[in-house]
Amino acid sequence: MSRRIPTGVNILAFLLLVSGIIGLCGPTFVLLDSGFIFTTLTGAIAVGAARIIAALLMMIGPVLQIAVALGALQLKRWAWWLGLVASAISLVTAVINIINGTTVWLPLLSAAVPLVILIYLLTPSVREAFQI
Repeated sequence: MSRRIPTGVNILAFLLLVSGIIGLCGPTFVLLDSGFIFTTLTGAIAVGAARIIAALLMMIGPVLQIAVALGALQLKRWAWWLGLVASAISLVTAVINIINGTTVWLPLLSAAVPLVILIYLLTPSVREAFQI
């Protein structure tokens, strides 16, 4: 018997998938940048290597978003846990930004989204759907 995917999980998965795909654009452009290729070919290997490493690190978040989205659409337990951990990390990061005195409104907004996701993932119906 197949389980029914809650509407909120479908919406969350769609938004994570779109966000992940968009998030991969920047690092991909860095890797494909003709200036990057020229820099690497002209002997500035350290600069080229640093750009590759930075681009690959920038891809971690978007790849995880895509993974959570695809796992959530299949109601995989690991996707629920990964979404929970990622939301908690985003929430802590936003709180640190608020404490450090960066502008208040943007971190408050960036804290609101993972907080809503965190609360939603902890609702009984979503936990039941993921069999948690």
